[in-house]
Amino acid sequence: MKRLVLAVLSLSMFVACGPPPKVYWREMLGKAIYDFADPLPANTSTKTWIHNQDDKECDGGKPKGVEFVTSDKGGLALPALPSLPFGGGASGNSKFDGLAYEVFANYLTQKRKGRVIEQHAHNYWTELSPVTHRQITVISPENKAQATFDTAEDLCLLEEAKKRHAEKLLAYQILEMKNDELLIHLRYSDTKTGLVEISRTLRVVGMSISDASF
Repeated sequence: MKRLVLAVLSLSMFVACGPPPKVYWREMLGKAIYDFADPLPANTSTKTWIHNQDDKECDGGKPKGVEFVTSDKGGLALPALPSLPFGGGASGNSKFDGLAYEVFANYLTQKRKGRVIEQHAHNYWTELSPVTHRQITVISPENKAQATFDTAEDLCLLEEAKKRHAEKLLAYQILEMKNDELLIHLRYSDTKTGLVEISRTLRVVGMSISDASF
């Protein structure tokens, strides 16, 4: 009897509230990149870097190249390795960035709009041979002793090397994301000249899209 009452209550709540809303995150992002990148010609050789517009993860906290330190006995003491930023947590990041990168990379690759540079840290682009360690020189105040050693691997150096070899930049900023509504700004630039080639703000509601640039 109790199960019957619970079933009736659940059914009445479902009827009153209706089914849960359908989530269109992936579809809306796909619609946005389709409309934005449609004018781009097919080009399977252009190397493209995709990133959100707040690209400051690796701007701070760089270790100095020379450290002057002494131990308690006045001799040379090696300092602790400085903490290095490995990205993430930037103020402009969105929880949808991973999904946006996936959708945009899929579109550009499958539609042959360009070659997307792999951002995964384990892809080292061996042909590029990036330097991912910094050298620290430690000198005592009396200049009687010194030592040189490499820091732990800095993945920001790897990211910098990849970005410097990109030919195009697709930057985006998710301004608003709901279950069935997206407001996003996209910007496509030439990395050699620094000139913006396409810049638009798009609003996607369900599968309808409109230009909200102005």
